[in-house]
Amino acid sequence: MQQPAPRSLFPTKPLAPRPASTPLGGTPLGASRPLVPGAPAPGAPRPGAQPVPQKPGAPAKPGAPAAGTTSEITKRFGLEPLPESVVQLTRLVARREACADEIAKVVSKDPAISKRLLRFANPKAADESDYIITEVGSALMRTGMSPVILLAMLDPLIRAVIKAFEMGQTHLKHEPLIHWHPFQGTHLLGIVGFSGNATGVVHIRIEPGVAQRLAAAIIGVEPSDLQDPAEVDDVIGELVNIVAGNLKSNLCDAGIPCTLTPPRVERAADCKIITIPGGVSERLGFLAPDYQILVDVSVNPWTE
Repeated sequence: MQQPAPRSLFPTKPLAPRPASTPLGGTPLGASRPLVPGAPAPGAPRPGAQPVPQKPGAPAKPGAPAAGTTSEITKRFGLEPLPESVVQLTRLVARREACADEIAKVVSKDPAISKRLLRFANPKAADESDYIITEVGSALMRTGMSPVILLAMLDPLIRAVIKAFEMGQTHLKHEPLIHWHPFQGTHLLGIVGFSGNATGVVHIRIEPGVAQRLAAAIIGVEPSDLQDPAEVDDVIGELVNIVAGNLKSNLCDAGIPCTLTPPRVERAADCKIITIPGGVSERLGFLAPDYQILVDVSVNPWTE
């Protein structure tokens, strides 16, 4: 089956300029070190490093969820299990030989997935009134089957992001990208990839001051006491690891086995979204009362 050319699932309009945001956590952080195989687990003390005190009753810092099943991931981090419609749909798509009619029947029963699919099939439409393709079956004929995996996984992914950042005593709300404004200067970019029968990457983008404040809240210290950039990177690496681990586990349970790469954190100056070869991508925006986060995900469910 021929796959469609890579593109973003949801086209976005150019964003209007907004006033520059004020950093929340003091001076920008310095260069980060990559998290590589054999290095301490994210958040683990490094040789010679001073232990960071924990607040009484603070939640334990999570480990890497790379090897868990979906049930283990959801239990560890309090995430909701996948809806049955999503499980059924992803298993159908994973079979490759499943016919479009089978998939269309499942998609049609889920209003959220149907809405996303029709939006994806009408990339030039400003809104639903401009749609040329209005039926799920016709949309699948145009887009092919591979985008359905990411379409189905978006709601669980959104919930995983919100739940992960609750560890930093913050409450995010998923919002359309028209509410997002460009980062000023460089920002932290947390990266976790996965490979196997499916390949992909998850990116989390966050301003340096916000990252410092979140890391301090998670490990139980004041932001002014957290001056080691590597400690901040460890915490942001854990957050992206939780989100990517949830996605990876859902793919594995759908019959698409894959493994995660160790997380790494970089400093980036631009926000260009990356689409892996043969995959489709989506950018999600999240807002807190005084800051914003971007999450990019790109998935090719049929690598092998």
